[in-house]
Amino acid sequence: MTDENLDLMIFALSTPCWDLSDKTRLEFLDMARELKRRRNEEKEYAVTSIPPSDKNPAGAICEPLKELIKLRAENKKLNEMMQGLEHELDTVKDARPEPCKKFRGASRKEWIAKLNEEVSEVIESLFSPAISREDRLREMVDVATVVCSMEYSFGYSRDEIDCMQRWVNRHNRKRGYMYEPERQTDSHEKGKD
Repeated sequence: MTDENLDLMIFALSTPCWDLSDKTRLEFLDMARELKRRRNEEKEYAVTSIPPSDKNPAGAICEPLKELIKLRAENKKLNEMMQGLEHELDTVKDARPEPCKKFRGASRKEWIAKLNEEVSEVIESLFSPAISREDRLREMVDVATVVCSMEYSFGYSRDEIDCMQRWVNRHNRKRGYMYEPERQTDSHEKGKD
């Protein structure tokens, strides 16, 4: 009996229109349901636990099927992880300074003047109580953006810049110069030098 026929039998036996006593009809219904339950268990067992063998050629199909199910689950998990990493990478890319094109091709004197202007604004913001914390940070980020623009203007690639930044970070870490963000205090905000 096929699964389809078994389903039809269960459906038909569920209705009391048969020329059978209710007791007999319900016994047949229980037997059909039990047969369906056992078949489902056998299918589950075949997929998850029957190893391939000469006596069980279906097992030869079950092992690859088990592996396929496992690989699909792993693939789904990896895809979710990949989406998370792509989002994280986009966030990191958005947080990097990007070079301004306005001063592309500027002379060294023009770059020095621009860098001096931005650094002067940072110094001014440090001594002005009227400047908000956010505005002060904006001035500091402007300096980073000018430096980034200079790096590109002088022909350095993103890979060269990243490599040098890693070297400087390692070098400063060895010398004990690196901030530990969780220990950072607001001593500059409180007017301490």
